[in-house]
Amino acid sequence: MSEMKRVLQSEYGVTANEMVPTVGGWSALAYKVNCVQQQYFLKVYEKKRSGITEVLEKLNLSMAVSSWLESNTSLRGRINAPLLTQSGDAKVETEAHVYVLFHHIDGETICTT
Repeated sequence: MSEMKRVLQSEYGVTANEMVPTVGGWSALAYKVNCVQQQYFLKVYEKKRSGITEVLEKLNLSMAVSSWLESNTSLRGRINAPLLTQSGDAKVETEAHVYVLFHHIDGETICTT
């Protein structure tokens, strides 16, 4: 947890009061991040996880597409694109993990339906 909180603070400027594990997909761990005035959804990809290499290779493209759709189409405000880091990146990569942060949307994920 401490690495996740450090990444959120240093890379996104987000101070997490609480991080609650939630349902994610098979490729990433997922957390609901509670802050004073906002909630976020954090996906954490473990690089050592079996079969993750291909997912991580496609991650850049999928994030770029969702960001473009959110910025340039009528989907603005209707699609949850990744939040950018303070340096403008769509993800944070450490030696062991890849982090992607989104605004939290209350509801069920595809995995729970």
